[in-house]
Amino acid sequence: MADEDINPVVLLADPKVNHRVWAACLKWSPVVKKQRVPSHQKHKPHVKSRRLTSLKVTVGSRSSRGKISRITGTGILARPERNHYFSLALAFCSWVRNGYGVFRYSDKELLFLASINGQPAVMADLSGNDADVAQKVSLFLTMNEEPPEKWQVVSPLEHPDNWESIITRLSSADLRRCKLTVGNRSKFTLPAVLFLVAAGAGTVFWMTQPEPDVVPTPEEIAARARLQFKKPDPPPELPHPWASQPVISDFLKACADLRKPSPVALEGWKLTGGTCTPETFTLIYERQPGGTIEGFLARSKEIFNVIPDFNLKDGARLASVTRPLPSLPRRMRQSLPPQNN
Repeated sequence: MADEDINPVVLLADPKVNHRVWAACLKWSPVVKKQRVPSHQKHKPHVKSRRLTSLKVTVGSRSSRGKISRITGTGILARPERNHYFSLALAFCSWVRNGYGVFRYSDKELLFLASINGQPAVMADLSGNDADVAQKVSLFLTMNEEPPEKWQVVSPLEHPDNWESIITRLSSADLRRCKLTVGNRSKFTLPAVLFLVAAGAGTVFWMTQPEPDVVPTPEEIAARARLQFKKPDPPPELPHPWASQPVISDFLKACADLRKPSPVALEGWKLTGGTCTPETFTLIYERQPGGTIEGFLARSKEIFNVIPDFNLKDGARLASVTRPLPSLPRRMRQSLPPQNN
């Protein structure tokens, strides 16, 4: 999990059931089919990941057209405890199919929850003060097309209900759907610690004992003499930096092949730019009047088979569509060509 994907959650203890905790502010994203990774992208330098305790759930629903879609929610536990965790957004969606609501969970903080086709909206499950939540509700209504039956407003911003009202009408099946899985939780922490302490104590004891004097054998004396007069090995010949780079003509052709079939306009969004690297090709689309996130998201999945990245900090005005570049042949020459005098 990358650092930018870390999403600390808001935890609310169930007032009626011990060790049951409701989690809000998960990060929701649609599930897409995995694409084949090009061979030159498989072997990347290993980056040591931060050991974090994560919460995760994946659910699916069927739209009015009969199409099944799946969505995943993830979050991070700052201080994991021995509890059972459940998603408050999924609890909200269990009795609201297309609607939203604002709920209070402290004197100064509110929660904004929304459901689209019975699934948590990617622009909801957020917290903040009154002004922050009002802005998030306005952005949600602007970027999502209203359903034919209109939005169901469960708890308005002007008179928010307490968050506990969400969990009062859940069935056993609803609870099973809302349950989150916990990752990176060790079940044998204490035995492992005791083993490490014992091993460390034994190592310290062994290292503090005086070593007996050892007289070298004639063979060892001869080997040491040979090492003193041995010539050092020549330094290894390392490949030049350009050896692993693709041929420039192949690289430009691959970028152009991905650019040509890309539409200039897509569901009210206009193509404004793009970038191309040896690994990925990215198109930048800007929202035009009348364009929606939901429409662009659906068309992007249909045409490119990828999930676009929306710049929510800028009001979701821009969207990036990133695709992997095909595998390109690499340069085989390891040295510079000779120069003509």
